[in-house]
Amino acid sequence: MLRTVKEPVLSFMCPWLVPVLTTARLGNVSPAGQPFEGLTGNESNPDDNGNPVQVFKIQASTPNAYFMPGSDPGEGYSATNNELFGNVNAPTPPVATNQGFVKDFAYTLGWQQKSSSWAKQILPGTVASNIMGCFTPEMLPVLSGLARGYAVCDHWYSSAPTETFPNRAFVGAGTSQGHMNDKTPSFTVPSIFGLMSRHGVSWAIYGYDKPPLTRANFPDTTAADASHFGLFKDFQAAAAAGKLGYVHVGESHRGALGTGSIPWAEFFGALTEVSYDGIVTFESFSSEVVHRTLSNDLAIWRNLWTDNAALARDALAFTKAGLAS
Repeated sequence: MLRTVKEPVLSFMCPWLVPVLTTARLGNVSPAGQPFEGLTGNESNPDDNGNPVQVFKIQASTPNAYFMPGSDPGEGYSATNNELFGNVNAPTPPVATNQGFVKDFAYTLGWQQKSSSWAKQILPGTVASNIMGCFTPEMLPVLSGLARGYAVCDHWYSSAPTETFPNRAFVGAGTSQGHMNDKTPSFTVPSIFGLMSRHGVSWAIYGYDKPPLTRANFPDTTAADASHFGLFKDFQAAAAAGKLGYVHVGESHRGALGTGSIPWAEFFGALTEVSYDGIVTFESFSSEVVHRTLSNDLAIWRNLWTDNAALARDALAFTKAGLAS
């Protein structure tokens, strides 16, 4: 199953989902014949004594199964390097061996146990080897269904291999100004939002039920008028007022519209309800027509269509019918 260690450390495909995604046990190969990065089930990491710790299945009988690995793994810059490269300093070139997870979790548990606030969050019986546990499809049936029905990424990318705020800074401003942890929640550089304001491009940031934290991240967002920020209910109001720029759509498996699991009737109904009359763009991929190298890079495993002209005609007709219903 897809297991995400607290962002942005690492995401990987557990080997026990592989039979669902393959037609034969010939390595990690999709039903469309596309190879993808994944585990074999034979992986291990050395502990502090050099002993191999094997990947294992998390069972329903595992104590605190749904709270594994029992405490937060290390997620900062040094911890991420240690997990990926086995050293807090990344080598040149930075080729990851992924052999430092057990050792770094052992180190993390060590300093957490010395902190009164962290120590009480460590579940009883938590040990460094817990980090090698993976959920099976039976343990996570909903996520397993999503993984089988939707496109699944087999690579992880990050502007900075560390915590949230530096990566948020890269998204909004293209730099974290050298900050590599969440101790710095705001930055002194201009952001893309201020740039849009200077060029007369409208923008808004919405939180769900709390104001968006991004407002405090940059000088130009902090100084921006309150009209640029709101909650989800404000987003709904903006959509109803026809303030959406455009709508970008794609099917759940990135193939032809109406052949996946997106609830299109509800989607088009929502657009109709707010009298949306703007642009609707459609994006789709198929391993049959995308170069094999690019298919691998984009995790395009399925051969979903071969005629792009027919795909476009059908998508246009499907969209028009949906908006007219």
